[in-house]
Amino acid sequence: MNIDELWEDRRIKILVAFVVFSIVMVGFNGISKGIDLQGGSRVNLRTEHPLDQKEMAELLTVMETRLNFLGLKDVRVNSLGSDIVQIEIAGVSPEEAIDIVGRPGRLTVKLGNKTVFTGADLEKVDSFGKNPASGSWMVPFTISEDAALRFMDVAVADNFPLVYMYMDEGTQLRVVSTGGLSNISERMNSRFGLKPEINVTQGFTSTITYIRFDQPVDSFGEGELEAMKQYINESYDGVREIRVESTGLVNSAPIGESLRGELLAGKPVRSLILETGGTESARKEAETIEAVLRSGSLTVKVEVIEKLRVPPELGEEFVENAIMAGFLAILGVALVIFLRYRDPRIVAPIVATGISEVIIILGIASLIRWNIDLPAIAGIIAAVGTGVDDQIVITDEVFMEREKSLRHRMKSAFFIIMAAWMTTVAAMFPLFSIGLQILRGFALTTIIGVTIGVAVTRPAYAALIRNIIGGE
Repeated sequence: MNIDELWEDRRIKILVAFVVFSIVMVGFNGISKGIDLQGGSRVNLRTEHPLDQKEMAELLTVMETRLNFLGLKDVRVNSLGSDIVQIEIAGVSPEEAIDIVGRPGRLTVKLGNKTVFTGADLEKVDSFGKNPASGSWMVPFTISEDAALRFMDVAVADNFPLVYMYMDEGTQLRVVSTGGLSNISERMNSRFGLKPEINVTQGFTSTITYIRFDQPVDSFGEGELEAMKQYINESYDGVREIRVESTGLVNSAPIGESLRGELLAGKPVRSLILETGGTESARKEAETIEAVLRSGSLTVKVEVIEKLRVPPELGEEFVENAIMAGFLAILGVALVIFLRYRDPRIVAPIVATGISEVIIILGIASLIRWNIDLPAIAGIIAAVGTGVDDQIVITDEVFMEREKSLRHRMKSAFFIIMAAWMTTVAAMFPLFSIGLQILRGFALTTIIGVTIGVAVTRPAYAALIRNIIGGE
């Protein structure tokens, strides 16, 4: 082997340049790891009815906006069919993810029991912060001129009642009874066509059952809630009390003196604030509310059908196992190649170009911020395996067809390699296009790997083989 001549080969220089560039990229940017490798949450949500392509795109946009606004890393929001949304977030518990994306996001502001404006009337939402006057966390926002006029008219006409601000206002029947309300959800659905959420609190002498509905109190028909109360009283023994309550209240407060004076003077006020309290949980609530208000309300109701938490410790174990598997794969490839050719000069270039291929794939993934997860690792292994196949083709053509010219042998080998590359890309492209994230990770890394092989590592390996033959 002529080392000086080898270093002058353009194909070897290109390979070295790609490897050096990839090492620099990984060193500066690091490698983005998916939840499989660093821990996080995977949540599957089902929409209340199948969505068309436009509706699903709007829903995904709202969810992704909320998550990205909060600065969460490695966020993936994808559709799995027409009624399933899968969310993957690194470093966040499933409960936090559900709280952020599962909220409908409806703001309702009332004066007394009168609704004066909703989230549809918001024109601007400012960053959350702490109110220096009250010490509470707050979300400032600006409403439309029409909403400000309605607020002023109702406030003055009703002698400045309390301001109630709701996020996702709902209704619940709080039922106190001596026993439980068996099958109450099914009975309410059968009798009234409603599917409430049921929560039960068991006390020493009584049971409190909360029958919760998504819609606010004023959305029920006249006498409908009274009919529900009467139905429960007639259907169950031991009912002591039934109370109708609103849910989703964020805060309630009187109208301040300064604001009251402006309203009395006939000046509609468009800048208002929503306060959540002074605790750490109130700070998180204000942050989430800002994200929800900025992104808008969900276009359809969703329910959680599956949630998975991957602990960071398990992710570290996956990384260690993946590195070990890669190391054993390299040893296995080296052993098979040695048994096939009985020549260490062949083994070393194949192993070296395979390792170079892995480094370049990781460098490109770092450049485009593509998450490396278990499917992506599988794609890397598949790409390297395809590379070894191609290198064996080159080696066999060169060493087994000596009656032909070296140029003809190389041309035959690369004809086979290009055909294999095209069939692999053709097979992987549909997997990448259909939108399933677990398949996209595998498909993209496989496509990147085999393309790098055809463009960079296979020509470099051919240069090595040509150099070895020239040295014989």
